[in-house]
Amino acid sequence: MITGYVGLIGHGKTMLAVREAVKLARRRNAILASNIVVSAPDVEFVRLSVGSDGLDGVPELLTRSHVDGRGVVILADELGIITPARFWQSGMSIDLMWAVSQSRKMSGDLIFTAQSEEQVDVFLRRLTSRLTKVRAYPAPTVERREREQRPWFYLTSDWLPGTVDKPDKRLGRGLIRYSREWEGWYSTDELVRPPSHLRGRRPRS
Repeated sequence: MITGYVGLIGHGKTMLAVREAVKLARRRNAILASNIVVSAPDVEFVRLSVGSDGLDGVPELLTRSHVDGRGVVILADELGIITPARFWQSGMSIDLMWAVSQSRKMSGDLIFTAQSEEQVDVFLRRLTSRLTKVRAYPAPTVERREREQRPWFYLTSDWLPGTVDKPDKRLGRGLIRYSREWEGWYSTDELVRPPSHLRGRRPRS
């Protein structure tokens, strides 16, 4: 299954995506692979590099794990920066597109984050089963972060791609209390940079 977390800067989309990826990898006894470092008990982790394919090594990882009879959970943080929709010509390679489209057959789950669904390559958007929009309360600020003040909870709402924020299309809502345990699974300060071949480029108007 392919699912995504979207939301404004600092509202917890990465934290909830990490939480889901870790829990899913544990339930499935699967490998967790990501472009950010995730370190959680009882989870085998593989680091993915960001390169000309967007996320390098995904086709090989899924193929090898499929042969070995092992599932994979892929967590792609800030996918709108790695394979941006505005640079679709330089985004996902054919190999990566093939791997994503065949991920169910190869026992792969994909969880991604982006600030909005429009940032994500349209090929991936059309394969996405669910988008979860996240809002943190109290709303995050740089000052609250400097004072190490955590949010109290997250409000989530689930949507199909293309329907986010259309009230009559919402699939459901939820409330998730913040947990300090999740902080230890990854670094909230780790930066996600675009692939080197996209840096400095300007999208066409």
